[in-house]
Amino acid sequence: MNEHNLEKLWNQILFNRVNCIVKEAMIAENVEAWLITSSEYNEDPLFRSLSGYFDYHSRGVSAYMMILKDNRFYAYSINKIDSSNSPYIYLKDNMDLDDFVQNICNIHNISKISLQISDITSINSGLSYSHFKILDKLTKKINIKFVSSDLLSTRVMATRHRFEKEYYQILSKDTELILDEVFNNIYKYTNTNDIEYELVRLAKKKGYSLWFKPDVCIQRMGLKKSRNFNCDIKDGDLIHVDFGVSNILNTDVQRLYYLEGFKKMPKSFEQGFKEALKVQSLICELLNKRNCGNEVLKEVLNRTNKLDIKAQVYTHPLGFHGHGAGSAVGRYHSLGKSIKQGEYNIFYPSTYAIESNSSKEIPEWNNQLVYFFTEEDYWLDENNSCFLSDRAKSIKKLEYNKLR
Repeated sequence: MNEHNLEKLWNQILFNRVNCIVKEAMIAENVEAWLITSSEYNEDPLFRSLSGYFDYHSRGVSAYMMILKDNRFYAYSINKIDSSNSPYIYLKDNMDLDDFVQNICNIHNISKISLQISDITSINSGLSYSHFKILDKLTKKINIKFVSSDLLSTRVMATRHRFEKEYYQILSKDTELILDEVFNNIYKYTNTNDIEYELVRLAKKKGYSLWFKPDVCIQRMGLKKSRNFNCDIKDGDLIHVDFGVSNILNTDVQRLYYLEGFKKMPKSFEQGFKEALKVQSLICELLNKRNCGNEVLKEVLNRTNKLDIKAQVYTHPLGFHGHGAGSAVGRYHSLGKSIKQGEYNIFYPSTYAIESNSSKEIPEWNNQLVYFFTEEDYWLDENNSCFLSDRAKSIKKLEYNKLR
């Protein structure tokens, strides 16, 4: 998709997000005024998601202020917006932040403003100290108080507009195509690091940036670690890749590949991967039925324990950030435990990286414990949930004879 079409698409998405998602979230959270400020070179994490495609941050101070008063919704910008279909109202030139806020408060008789401050997630805590001092001084001039916008910000950032689904499917499919292009030519590479750098090169060639460095590692009979990096690849290796691209929205997928030459893939791998898919399916099922991530985590682990599946779950929201705002289901560094971010409500529609693994002792590998990692981009909707691209249903075999 070229820049012109991306701009058109994003500005349509933005118009719908501000006038629908932000408005509905403010109603749900009973917020009458929401202020998002940003400084040049110290951009707030929320700010980009509420800006036009070409609204670069080359301005000293930027700010948006959303008002919901007497059942009417208004969205203001401190800076003039070039786009003809911008959702924002522009008041006048050369306004300082305090003048901007005071003017709007006077127009709408505002007494309480929600700000981007949070004790739970960094995405919702982007208010700079310099802006806080400006706003604090404002309380001496007008009768106003400030509160956290954490719940509102989370709802807005986690909720997708249905108009975004088609673009997300394009991103997710392109992520898969990049992986296919690299691994279908696996004979070109001898080391896992080479594969990582090729994924980076190809993603950038196709116009994408990356929100994390690709991980390519192996499991091999005799190597006890579940993730071995910077390794020369050999016949019989199980290769694990974790990869995602970024262009407005973010993707995050994982795949397993088996290098099959003289060493055929153990039959036990098929059963191990089926168990991993069972864990993945349970997460998807329960995301549609439970109120928050911690509830999903608890029930998934209860059910997998009864099925004698050794499962680890660390599923996260996905969107404007790879580890996005919303209700998380476990965390990799706190496996099996309820977490603060898991207390948020699950919102619809939203997107998730359904990330988990199961492990199994493999008789063909001298009962070595092997981990079967899975991750898929998932569109979560009350009536129409689906994977955003083709779900990996098996470990892909790569012919070792083509190597060299």
